[in-house]
Amino acid sequence: MFFRKTKELQSLVNVSRKALEHTEKELDLAYSQIDNRNKFIYKQKEQIDKQEDLINRIENLLSANKYNNEKVVLDKIKELVREHQSLN
Repeated sequence: MFFRKTKELQSLVNVSRKALEHTEKELDLAYSQIDNRNKFIYKQKEQIDKQEDLINRIENLLSANKYNNEKVVLDKIKELVREHQSLN
């Protein structure tokens, strides 16, 4: 009787261990996926920050155009865009 009860308990312990190992593997996978998503989001944020900087520079250039010299402004915008593209 005692041996039988011990065997049942040992079986339950073994099942619990396997379930715990499975859960740990699932958590590791979930953490890895979250880490990959965070890296992707960080890279996207860097790109947005760079684009925001370019937009702000163009906006400042346009607001400083007191003489309505559109050709100079257009050339400067092209220069800023080329510079931005070369950095990426």
